[in-house]
Amino acid sequence: ADWRSTRPHAPSADFLVANVEELPLSDSSMDVVVCAYVFHELPPSAREAAAAEFYRVLRPGGLCVLLDSAQSGDLGRDMDGTLEWFPRTFHEPYYSSWLRLDLDGLFRPLGFASFARGLRHVTKMAAWMKPA
Repeated sequence: ADWRSTRPHAPSADFLVANVEELPLSDSSMDVVVCAYVFHELPPSAREAAAAEFYRVLRPGGLCVLLDSAQSGDLGRDMDGTLEWFPRTFHEPYYSSWLRLDLDGLFRPLGFASFARGLRHVTKMAAWMKPA
């Protein structure tokens, strides 16, 4: 059985694969936006555009959830060297700038309010709400 048939009362979800800099969605049309393991792949200007798009498409009271690689300081000083080694060893041209990105410094000026933070293994979760 598929997931939906076993959870008839669960809210529906739409999944979209699109350019995060220009989402093909109407203003204030989404309750939740989830972006998983994309931001570390983007140049800084594209991250700024994506965050602005998330704000644009969320309804007031909507939630933006970002899942991505841990950043410098998240895993302790012992692991920072490993995070810095990664882009030098693999082709990750924007990863170093991701490691130093101040997420609240990116999202709060747009009008987002911090909602939650979490860390599991090497995955960081950060969430913000668009004020109602």
